[in-house]
Amino acid sequence: MPELEIIHGMFCWTDLSAPDPDAAKPFYETLFGWTGREVPGGGGEPYTIFSLEGHEVAGLMQQPPDHAEAELPPIWSSYVAVDDVDAVTARAGKLGGGVELEPMEVGEAGRMSVVRDPTDGVLCLWETEEEGSGFYNEPGTMTWNELATRDAARAVQFYGELLGWAFDTTQTHGTTYHIIENAGRQNGGIMQMTDAWPDEIPSHWMVYFAVESAGASVEKLKDLGGRVSVPPTDIEVGIMSVVADPQGGTFILFESRREAAA
Repeated sequence: MPELEIIHGMFCWTDLSAPDPDAAKPFYETLFGWTGREVPGGGGEPYTIFSLEGHEVAGLMQQPPDHAEAELPPIWSSYVAVDDVDAVTARAGKLGGGVELEPMEVGEAGRMSVVRDPTDGVLCLWETEEEGSGFYNEPGTMTWNELATRDAARAVQFYGELLGWAFDTTQTHGTTYHIIENAGRQNGGIMQMTDAWPDEIPSHWMVYFAVESAGASVEKLKDLGGRVSVPPTDIEVGIMSVVADPQGGTFILFESRREAAA
């Protein structure tokens, strides 16, 4: 079931902000079989939309100047669809979060904002009047979105109230994991960071991309100049590997043992 109707509270998009988009584009096209095309982006900067089998699956843009000045690594951002970006953004502040980017128009495509939860996880919100479906859970597409945080209980409370998410809590690999459920469908996860995580790593959302073979994809990534932080590792639902592109953009390759849900 690769195509899913996009509804409020669902992870609907991901994009990468990179110091050198021109170098990042061929890396991801080769790794995932994507085709990129350039369109006008917000603020006049070009924006690359990656497609797979005719479906738009991810985006790429120039890293903001303030991120570059702060020497921040490239970031794969997670976007959640909302019915009213203004209302949800305002509610984030009332719930103890912050607003990194006020609601803004993105051409004729829709409106977006960026919010920060009380544990410092940063999430993008997206509103569009266009009805449609997204392409997920197939090799080369987004399949899961996960927040790693040092205060999972606080994050669960915040996002539950902000987006209406429900949670199924479990224990795995020595930590607490909250599976996000949106309208009855598993939609991502929130993980409690343990003391084993280095202190300098902040709360962050991570994007999982589905692959047919985690092992083969890791080898291809290394041949393309990418780096492996966590080699292919068996987990309950499949095999995952934490990797980075040559510029340092980190993401997860995931080989599923069962059909996932976006």
